Amino acid sequence: MCPVYVMIFSKFFLKEKITFIKFVSILGCFLGLYLLIQQDLNLKGLLNQGLLWALSSGILCAIIVKLNKKANQKNNNIDTISITFIQLLDASLALLTYQIKNDSFIKVLNLDLSNIILLLILAIIHTAIA
Repeated sequence: MCPVYVMIFSKFFLKEKITFIKFVSILGCFLGLYLLIQQDLNLKGLLNQGLLWALSSGILCAIIVKLNKKANQKNNNIDTISITFIQLLDASLALLTYQIKNDSFIKVLNLDLSNIILLLILAIIHTAIA
C-alpha cells in the first residue's frame, strides 16, 4: 500500500496531479484490500494491532519517499546513496536501541544456522538487490 500512499500524499504535499491511471490504480488497490479483508469486515476485527502497525508502516514509508523527493527538488546535489545509507543507519540504531531496551538482543544472537541463512536471503535478495 506504500505506493498508493505516495500517490495520495503527492497530491497534497507536492501538488502533483493525480491522473486517471493513478486514480484507477488507487481504486484498484483499495478494492483488492477490501477483497482481502471482506470476510472480517467489522470494525472490531479491523482495528487490531497488526493492522495498525501495517497501516502506520505504509504511511511512514510513503512519508520518507515524499521527504526524499522534496529534499532532492530543493537540493539537486544530494547523493541518493548517501541518503539511503543515512536512513538505514538511523533505522538500525533505532532498532538496536529497542532490542537492547527490551532485552531481546540476546535472542538475536542465539539464532540457529537455518535462521541465519533465511536472514541473509532476506537481507541480500529483498533489501540489497531490490
